[in-house]
Amino acid sequence: MNKKIMKVVLAIAVVFCFAAMPISGMIGNPITGMVRADDAVGVVRNVPPTAHQQTTTTGGDDVVYNSGSDTLQFQARIIDRNREDDIGNVGDVLDSGGGVAANRYSWLNISRVGANYANYTCIVDSSPGAGQVELFNYTTGYTATDGILCLSGDDSNPYFVWTCPSTWAIGYYWANLSIADSDGNRCNFNAFQFECKSAIKTIGIYNYTGLAVDIATPYFWNFTTTDPGVLNVTSGNWSYPSGTGTPATNYDYDNATGRLWSYWIIVNNSGGGTSQCFNISFGATGFTSASKPGTPITTGNVIRFEYYRTGNRTYEGASTAGTNSNASWVTANEPSNLTYVKDGVSPDITSNDGMYMFQFDAAVQNIWVRYMIDIPDPCRPSTEYTRAYTVTA
Repeated sequence: MNKKIMKVVLAIAVVFCFAAMPISGMIGNPITGMVRADDAVGVVRNVPPTAHQQTTTTGGDDVVYNSGSDTLQFQARIIDRNREDDIGNVGDVLDSGGGVAANRYSWLNISRVGANYANYTCIVDSSPGAGQVELFNYTTGYTATDGILCLSGDDSNPYFVWTCPSTWAIGYYWANLSIADSDGNRCNFNAFQFECKSAIKTIGIYNYTGLAVDIATPYFWNFTTTDPGVLNVTSGNWSYPSGTGTPATNYDYDNATGRLWSYWIIVNNSGGGTSQCFNISFGATGFTSASKPGTPITTGNVIRFEYYRTGNRTYEGASTAGTNSNASWVTANEPSNLTYVKDGVSPDITSNDGMYMFQFDAAVQNIWVRYMIDIPDPCRPSTEYTRAYTVTA
């Protein structure tokens, strides 16, 4: 037979041979690595979560005051293309405890280097406890299965309300949010920077004429007297050497002698809030002497304060008060601006706590305050009666 004809015949035979074989035998050999048609499956990859909205605050607020009550409302949204439950099921606390894999640790950190910080772990779609923030399946404008979770503090708002503690140092801080999915794929949000400012600033202790007595910390603002039965002993110095039982003589608001012998604490409205308040607190237990313990000098419902507001400010570290801002000037020129108050008497908020709340009425303002206390009779003699106090916004 002709060689050409033989080649054609062989080619036809090969074609018929392969055509007679089953398809599975053609693509299903595990040795060759070919995939059998009846073993083929569809694959959906676990993709990393991403930031649907970077961390920010409502209204773009980037300043908080360390008053202990001022807040920021942090917002952020994460999207997981594998659905919300790839981040976690309802009630899952995304940390290394609580039964969730350690690689799914998710958190909100608020901090600055070498200063204060706060750490919050994330809980999914459930009311957070202490030290937790919620990743909430917020549905207003979204759907329950769109893969989007919002940073929240409850089940109603797509933001987390954070209160700045009164103990936090002023300066710039950062809010850092990090969320991981079920495979440990992590999304780190951009750090959000904000500033912590002082709502108030204690300038120091000044005398009647405006000279600084103490501009360091802690401030010296205790009286020095040994006379039992003396009324209206004032802050920092002797009061009335011949005290009497007549209130108008001893602690009436226009008594210039008391101011002359007083030391005044100056508090500045550094935050600029027009109606910013601050408390001066001595507590209710009163003054005591460490070297000669004896009769406490009660403060609760006894301590009195006199104060005035001035736009003529004295600044931090100044050795003398600003122009026309000392107590002698106010007494001589603006006595109607002096206010006299007593613990436990309206408008004092809480009685018998040795504390009074003062309020600014302008953004640019200082308040000068002196206190008055009565020495009980009998009372042990001591020149070391002191009492710690606090000034907090």
